[in-house]
Amino acid sequence: MSRKPLPQHITFQALLRDLRNLHITLFHPDDEDRQAIQQQLLRIGCQTQTFWPPRPSLPATTDFLLVAVHPDIVLPNWIELQQTKRPTIIAIITYESPTMLESMLELEVDALLPTPIRSFGLLSTLVHARQINLQRQRLQRQIHRLDLKLQGAKDVLKAKHLIMKSRGLNEEQAYELLREQAMQQRISIETVSKNILTAQAVLKL
Repeated sequence: MSRKPLPQHITFQALLRDLRNLHITLFHPDDEDRQAIQQQLLRIGCQTQTFWPPRPSLPATTDFLLVAVHPDIVLPNWIELQQTKRPTIIAIITYESPTMLESMLELEVDALLPTPIRSFGLLSTLVHARQINLQRQRLQRQIHRLDLKLQGAKDVLKAKHLIMKSRGLNEEQAYELLREQAMQQRISIETVSKNILTAQAVLKL
């Protein structure tokens, strides 16, 4: 059963409720820090799977990824490997170094969790990282919509010029012809334009 999307303006309570429905994958060596993280996740009510060393692919249900970054462990590029969605990512670090910072940049992490793990701080890190990830997703959707809109405008312009050249019409008449076709077929002008350009490309082959 899919979860309902969170509203655009997310409250702390909404984020907290959302956390309890998420599937968390934890990649961390079996030590005191891992035990502390697991205990806190259990108290929060998160559904957690724990592994070490990191697996080349994430479990299909992963919504949240907590991963210990070690200089001697090469981490897979899970962002490229994820086919469906990008999980929220928190990097767990023991110290700072150029190599570790580079790994975190490649991972595109949403937040950092320093060790040793304390009795508080994990919940606020989870909430903050989740909020950043949701904002990132909204921006990506907006960018995608703008890209589609821009491509549609380009297709309409190309289709108008093609009609003007082939039928000897001016720009206004060519656009009106596109609009009439869109109304008759009950599709958008952008779709009509794309179909015309596709047909032209096929006929040229």
